[in-house]
Amino acid sequence: MSLEKLSTDTKPTSWRGQAVQLVAIVLAVFLAKGAIAEPFYVPSGSMEPTLLIGDALHSAHFSIGSGTRLAIEDAVALTKALEAEADISGALARYETERKPIVKKLVTAARTSADWYEKFPDHMKLDLMDFAYSYITRSGRIDDARLRAMSPEFMARYEASKGRGHP
Repeated sequence: MSLEKLSTDTKPTSWRGQAVQLVAIVLAVFLAKGAIAEPFYVPSGSMEPTLLIGDALHSAHFSIGSGTRLAIEDAVALTKALEAEADISGALARYETERKPIVKKLVTAARTSADWYEKFPDHMKLDLMDFAYSYITRSGRIDDARLRAMSPEFMARYEASKGRGHP
């Protein structure tokens, strides 16, 4: 069937055509959902005894680039907890206690960054320095003091563009 025929037909002529279109739609939805979905959590007790770490437990929006970092840090923390505790339940409790605040901070940053991207057209209306500053600070992990330490020249230019100097 030609592309012209596909673009002019509003519904397939056979059940196979309908099935192909349905599969394509379902695939597109799953791909879109995976690309923009909110971080998800697997409720505890919902499966057979299974230990989840990294993205399987707490996915972070790709825009902060911490998915691999979370997985590796989870694995290291779990290993240390297993070495430090005499029994598995104690090790798992220790692991959860140690990782929960760190993961919460990164997942919160990922959500904040994702929210920034949802308002991307508004950010595109900003002047260059405001856009750059907004982008750099989008996750909430970099404040003015940290940015000034990381890039004093940028902060000097940004503050000069706002008509204010460093306090």
